[in-house]
Amino acid sequence: MIAFFMVVTMMTTGLINIRQITYEASSTVMLSPVALGVFNTPTALNEVIVSDTLLTEVINKGKFKYSVLELKKMVHAENATGSNIIAITVSAPDKTSVHKIANLAAQRFIAYAKTVDPEAEKTAAQLRITRATLKWLDEILYKQNSGKSKIKQPLLDTTHIDGEIRAAKKELAQAENKDIPASEKAIIVFALNQRLAALEEQRPRLIDQKLLLVDREQSLLAQEQTLMNNLEEGPRTKILTAAVRPTTPASPNITANLIFAALAALIAGCGLAIAYETVGQGAAL
Repeated sequence: MIAFFMVVTMMTTGLINIRQITYEASSTVMLSPVALGVFNTPTALNEVIVSDTLLTEVINKGKFKYSVLELKKMVHAENATGSNIIAITVSAPDKTSVHKIANLAAQRFIAYAKTVDPEAEKTAAQLRITRATLKWLDEILYKQNSGKSKIKQPLLDTTHIDGEIRAAKKELAQAENKDIPASEKAIIVFALNQRLAALEEQRPRLIDQKLLLVDREQSLLAQEQTLMNNLEEGPRTKILTAAVRPTTPASPNITANLIFAALAALIAGCGLAIAYETVGQGAAL
């Protein structure tokens, strides 16, 4: 009787627990000072995070089969009083989707939080533009080697124009030594002198152009560092830790519940057995 009672109780407990299994996953987000002033309570946080607009975006982005109403029951956000760290937690029976929902909810929340903290987003936008300009200058100033070597070769150098100047001087010397009519020689020499003068005038302009671009590059590099320092020194809204796929249920604790059920069944079974024995002995008397 005791063994049967324990088996039935544990099987019933196990089936109930399996049907109630819930997995959890959490993403943590750091708020900028401005965003913290707006989302400084769980109520203010959840008004945004479980809003129809945000959850609809999560469903569409992740192609989930849940409805907005179902997600409202699964998603929850909280932060300690005065803390700029919030946790977005998702609880659901499907362990393959809880972490994806948590991460997408965090991403959409950050996109919304940036609208209340435009200064940080402005700095980030300036940094993106600066880096794009630096990339463009890099392609102009340097020739990228196609091989494995990462060494950059100057593109705006004077090697080519120096070669043209030497060639023009050589042609001029040959023309002056040619045994041709003076009038024809004068025309050729004049043309070569004009070409040589144009090349020699172009050479310093090319050098100045390169120097201006190099100065611009150095200025942009300094600007990039300043913007990066501003973003690092001033806390901005961003994901600190992304949710990961859970491996074990958050609730219920099946092992503990089975042990408790077994003990309860053992005590109840022993009590029934004693009562049965007592009733049997009373009937015999």
